[in-house]
Amino acid sequence: MKIINTNTNETVYEIITNRSFTLDEAIAFAGEYSNDAAINGEPEVTIDDKQYYYDELALVD
Repeated sequence: MKIINTNTNETVYEIITNRSFTLDEAIAFAGEYSNDAAINGEPEVTIDDKQYYYDELALVD
């Protein structure tokens, strides 16, 4: 399964596992989510030192 950026179709992170994840679980596994950034209108998700808006991410098989 992969976390992708839906605006660019970029693969943000690939997870190899034998169980399914929700998007929130995958983000917690791959990086971090910041509520403070969300409140300030900044990108909330950081994965591999890159920042993304939560609404731009999706989890695909």
